[in-house]
Amino acid sequence: MDRRTLTDPITTALALVFLHLAIAIFYWLAAPAPATLLAPTWEILGLVGVLLLVGWIGTVVQIRGLDSVLTVLVLAYFVLGLAQGFARREFGYDVIVALHAPYVPELFRMLYNGETLGMFLLYCALLAVVLIALLAGIYAAVRKLVQQSASTRRSRLLIGGGVAVYAAITIPLFGIQGPLTKNLIEQVDLAVNLDQRIDETARRIELETAWIKQRNPFAKLDKPPRILLFIIESYGRALYDDEDFANFQKLAQASADKLAEGGYAVRSRYLTAPVFGGSSWLSDTALLCGVRIPDQKHFRGMHASHAKCLPHILDDAGYHTVVAAPNTKTLDGTFDEGLGFETIYYRENLAYQGPRFGWSFMPDQYAIQRVHEDVLAKGGERPEFVTYILTSSHHPWNKLPPLIDQWDEIGDGAIFSKRRPRRFSNSFVGGRQVKKAFMASIEYSFETVIEYLLRLDDRETIIVITGDHQPRTPIADLNTDPWDVPFHIISRNPALVERFASAGYEATLEPRSDAPAQGSEGFLLQLFRAFSDADTNRR
Repeated sequence: MDRRTLTDPITTALALVFLHLAIAIFYWLAAPAPATLLAPTWEILGLVGVLLLVGWIGTVVQIRGLDSVLTVLVLAYFVLGLAQGFARREFGYDVIVALHAPYVPELFRMLYNGETLGMFLLYCALLAVVLIALLAGIYAAVRKLVQQSASTRRSRLLIGGGVAVYAAITIPLFGIQGPLTKNLIEQVDLAVNLDQRIDETARRIELETAWIKQRNPFAKLDKPPRILLFIIESYGRALYDDEDFANFQKLAQASADKLAEGGYAVRSRYLTAPVFGGSSWLSDTALLCGVRIPDQKHFRGMHASHAKCLPHILDDAGYHTVVAAPNTKTLDGTFDEGLGFETIYYRENLAYQGPRFGWSFMPDQYAIQRVHEDVLAKGGERPEFVTYILTSSHHPWNKLPPLIDQWDEIGDGAIFSKRRPRRFSNSFVGGRQVKKAFMASIEYSFETVIEYLLRLDDRETIIVITGDHQPRTPIADLNTDPWDVPFHIISRNPALVERFASAGYEATLEPRSDAPAQGSEGFLLQLFRAFSDADTNRR
């Protein structure tokens, strides 16, 4: 017996195992467990079936390029499975390749900003090596199986019989995975018919939000209040449920006491965000537009629709609508044409001259103070609606700005260069101080907002503080923790806050844990109802 006769079954088996793992990456990432890797997939069974059939046909007709075609197919399964499995495990939604591909450069930017230059280059080099090795491995495995299935009848029997025995043993124990092919076909369909699918989604959203166009309680108010909406990055229910965040809970109680001493009334409750651990723009859009936005297709559909969002409604009621989005680098129509904001503050026109802190281009305190000086301090004939999309508490939680006591000294932000930041040993890919740094970052953002409110001198302002989503793994768990975020209604006019009592808001800063869950997109209806009461002063 020659050496090849001995090694061929082994190398063939290794090739099958390698291809199985490449295809099964989706299932393992979505639900990491040994059974996930042991269970056969429809794709590997189908691949073996095709190889056996083509091997038999190949004895009569040679099929050229089969190994290249199958390599591309397996690589497509792997890339889709990697992206889809990671997204489901970390964020709870499906990737739509045609819509998410433009966000790949942002991932590299986040890695660059969360690591030293040396580590960033090392990760990029490792990624390139892994991709090249993966492509070579898939091609070698496919080529080996193609050659074996086309060589002899005995080889085909060994491959088919071995896979059949393995399937007969494992399927009763672990089931069968897939088919991922269905998702791949859906991805191709979405890519080919993208405009049509987005248009269909837009029409559904218009129907779901038709009620918004039919009512505008703010247009009838005699004295419409100023409205300030603070969206704190990763401010989720875990901060109140997890005992590891006891320090934050003490800060929240101290903040409640400060607000009470400052003449503020507070009511709070939980609402459920449409996303978990990331994709803040989906949650922000759902909140402002009153419709659930669970994925990128709905986001694009929302902006392709003629639906009205809260800024549109308030603009029609005579408000000056403003958004501060300090980590937005360029304007693409999302905030003005899509959401209806009149004035947009983003990275460029916020004119920040200080250092960067982690992922955030500038401290939350700077963005809040800049908008205050430009808009609120100057006042005007129209009431203001200002949305602050805060970013200092964004992953990777490795560098936090100091809180400047004298807000009037913040200026162009250069003062932050003269103050020492708080540093933590975390990076984009992990760290030893993840929970500690996360809590510190939330404490910074939360305290910044509270200190700002204590500086305000306006009885007819209503403030909403909320989060965009729960913090990502390992701080909160997508499968076991609720997707809830706190909503706080705050004002020095108790009557404004009391309007939200019927919507389940309790007279406390820490929300009730047993309140029935509602989606955060429902806040818009709660707001409308709060200002549609018979007691409201009318024009």
